[in-house]
Amino acid sequence: QKVGVECGPGMGYDPVPLFVHLVGGKMKAGWLGLDAAEKAYSVLRDKFVPLRRRDNNSTEEYLWRYTKRLNNGENLEPLTQETGDCVSFATAQAGKYLTAVAICEHGENFQFKDWFPPFIYGVSRTAPECGNGELGRSAGSVGSWAVIGLQKHGVLFSDDEGVPAYSGALADRWGYRGVPQEFYDLAKDNPCKSASKITSVDQLREALLNKCPVIIGSQWGFKVVEKDHHLIYVPEGQWGHEMCFIGWHDDPFPGAFRLNSWGRQGIRPSLNGEPDGGAWCTAEQLEREIPQSELFALDCFQGDRAAGKYSFV
Repeated sequence: QKVGVECGPGMGYDPVPLFVHLVGGKMKAGWLGLDAAEKAYSVLRDKFVPLRRRDNNSTEEYLWRYTKRLNNGENLEPLTQETGDCVSFATAQAGKYLTAVAICEHGENFQFKDWFPPFIYGVSRTAPECGNGELGRSAGSVGSWAVIGLQKHGVLFSDDEGVPAYSGALADRWGYRGVPQEFYDLAKDNPCKSASKITSVDQLREALLNKCPVIIGSQWGFKVVEKDHHLIYVPEGQWGHEMCFIGWHDDPFPGAFRLNSWGRQGIRPSLNGEPDGGAWCTAEQLEREIPQSELFALDCFQGDRAAGKYSFV
């Protein structure tokens, strides 16, 4: 049962309704928390690579610049999760931006396709090198399992042959029983080969300025306020949730743009051309949040080849 709740007093001049997922009266958390994340990473740490240092004097990078070029000049629609599968949605959304960068900046002739969240969710929870089915029917996952799943088993696209429509029930089923083998076979040729653990604001900034989207699992809740003509996430409340960062700027304040997966319900339209469904986090706030969170930068995706060449907007 999905229940809409206000996030408490002081939500800014235009309160934004947020959502939690309840099962048996308890919150159905999507990110399993720092202890679970650190335990998973301790087993898998040798599968990750250090963040690549690149010469870059930029002070801003907005990954939606590239998706707009492939989407008739328009931002992508915000995705909407239906259960505690936010880790897969953050990863899938990050993957769409990573694909756009590969096409527009690196000249890769990939098809611009949606990553299918239930595959990411099911693999992360049930594959032997990931959750190995130990979570049973409980909800949630962690970023390192999702990323290792991408490396080893690849990406299933929403329009691949036989892929069912998304639903929370499907995600829950695959998260408990596992993903059918035929979808592993379809996904294996499309790995996301590289991921780097992010442990500081400086690393987050560098990753984003070098066009790598970053997923974040955190226990921090937020309200949305307007400041300096930007929508800002301000900490309020606590729940386990995963989102992705897809932009950075140094001015008018140092900060990263954070994209959610709760669709259009209760959101304010963006103010400066950013995708709807997200808001900015200041570097000052991230300095406090990142040590308590799990972050990975994604890179080196191998997509399906397109039949023709792109004509960019």
